[in-house]
Amino acid sequence: MDIPQGVIYAKPNQVCKLYKSLYGLKQVGRQWYTKLSNSLKELGYVQSTHDHSLFTKNANQCFTALLIYVDDLVLSGNDIHDIMMVKKHLDKLFKIKDLGNLKYFLGLEVARSKSGIILCQRKHALDILADTGFLAARPVSTPMVKTTKLHHDNTSPFEDASLYRRYIKGSPCQEVFYSSTYSLQLKAFSDSDWAACIDSRKSITGYCVFLGDSLVSWRSKK
Repeated sequence: MDIPQGVIYAKPNQVCKLYKSLYGLKQVGRQWYTKLSNSLKELGYVQSTHDHSLFTKNANQCFTALLIYVDDLVLSGNDIHDIMMVKKHLDKLFKIKDLGNLKYFLGLEVARSKSGIILCQRKHALDILADTGFLAARPVSTPMVKTTKLHHDNTSPFEDASLYRRYIKGSPCQEVFYSSTYSLQLKAFSDSDWAACIDSRKSITGYCVFLGDSLVSWRSKK
């Protein structure tokens, strides 16, 4: 291991003895996550039981949330002093790089204004279309006729199912808007197609949950 740049040593051509390297080992991610989560808990953050990558702090009407993905962090809240304190603490431990206001994270593009925040995946969608050769394809509202009933038969399966699943040319700019003035009213809607599967007679059930007029959770399941 070469001596890091900036380290002053007495003799030329000296080297550092590395007792154990973490890079490339299976426990790297676990060790990193353990050290990071413990440091956040020391600051009063509580780990979510529903999503272990989410840490929140709520005290004296001040709320701060921190989301972790490997070594990328998203920090938000209504207490700028606590946010600055957390960033200073993490920089002292890990030497972080502050990228400023959130604009792009894990394929999500974030645009903000006084009226609220808009989330979309335009770049990610166009990248998928480019990878699958569908940039020049004609867009449609849905990838198949709505009244079509799929079922198992004796024909050979489609060679590449991902091509069908990624047919999103008709909606690359689909977005979700989160208003800054919505009411704190929780609304939920659900529906089912009532045993419409020809093979199993099972139903496809879906639900969506709104906080005010902002969509916060949705799912469909057979």
